[in-house]
Amino acid sequence: MIVQLAIGLLLLFTTRVFAFEDPKDFRGLAWGISREAAEATIHDQGEKRRQAGEIVIFADIKKRFETERVWVMFYEEYIGGIKTLIILRFLDDKLGQVSLSFLSKDFSSMLGAFETRYGKPTKISSKDFTSGLGARITGQELNWDGKKTMIHLSQYATSSKDSSAHITTVDHMKYVLAQKRAGDL
Repeated sequence: MIVQLAIGLLLLFTTRVFAFEDPKDFRGLAWGISREAAEATIHDQGEKRRQAGEIVIFADIKKRFETERVWVMFYEEYIGGIKTLIILRFLDDKLGQVSLSFLSKDFSSMLGAFETRYGKPTKISSKDFTSGLGARITGQELNWDGKKTMIHLSQYATSSKDSSAHITTVDHMKYVLAQKRAGDL
């Protein structure tokens, strides 16, 4: 009886501590929003922030066709005081992934912003990385896994100077994985 109670309390405690509630949007851009609606929302939000006295750094939104079904839109913006390249990926004209690129010197601040917004990660690991000068460094890899979205935050993405984050819907991830299996990515 005592063992069962202890196990029950442990499960209740860990479920609450490690629970991850899927985000319904990214900075006001709902998952599934169209490219056109996303662009209008981004411009409206930028204008409101500019009028409120914030520094808004994006001059225009760049767009490009990636595959038959995927379009990409990207712009720069400050997130928590960190200059960030934001990349939006649309699958069949529906927002399915947001990628963020920022300097690794800002990783701790971005991690703090993610933990404030999404809670503690559901998985933490480390990844060895070799810098351009051959130095071996270890970076953090953090995941928040939900039912509808997955978030991956990487301390060293493409180099020892760059960090990244990816917030991806499960549907978008299924498409990416199928493309990789087919050799299209």
